[in-house]
Amino acid sequence: MTNKLNNKVEEAKRNYKLDMGYESMWSLIEDLSSEELKEEAERLKNEIYENNKKEREFQENKGRKLRKLSVLKEILEEILEERENRVLAKILPTNEHKKLLKRMSFKEYKDGGDYVFIGCDGKRPFRNSDVYRDVAEILDWKLPNDDLSDEQREKANRLLKEYASLVLREKTRETFKPKKQKVATKIK
Repeated sequence: MTNKLNNKVEEAKRNYKLDMGYESMWSLIEDLSSEELKEEAERLKNEIYENNKKEREFQENKGRKLRKLSVLKEILEEILEERENRVLAKILPTNEHKKLLKRMSFKEYKDGGDYVFIGCDGKRPFRNSDVYRDVAEILDWKLPNDDLSDEQREKANRLLKEYASLVLREKTRETFKPKKQKVATKIK
């Protein structure tokens, strides 16, 4: 290793005219023994190895912690959704909900065959794009400064959440409700 280094130093001196600063640097390199260079290289190699090992351990720990956080987030979301569903399941339809249902815009979708699907536009359930203003109009709310107050917006948001839950619950009950069959009777 020292021979290669010495050869490169000699070659650099021959090929380039060095100023005084570079000449003094080359003389310092020439003064170092090959044992000192080997020890320094080994020390740096070990330091790099240890740093890489620490970095791998850090990344592994980070990955494990991120996976745990992801699982905990999913569990928390499920718990919150379950609680919200339990609360929404206890809600009874009010006159406000009935007024909203009367004004809801239903659409019919045909699949090209024998089936027809009925639904509503999620962005425009009452035909207009400003759903909160539609709720306020349907329920005859007075709007301060021609806009909803924060309380009105919160109430509209709550009503829409409850409304969706009520519609879904009623449709589910209709779907799974046992149908009464007509019994044919003979007239004598």
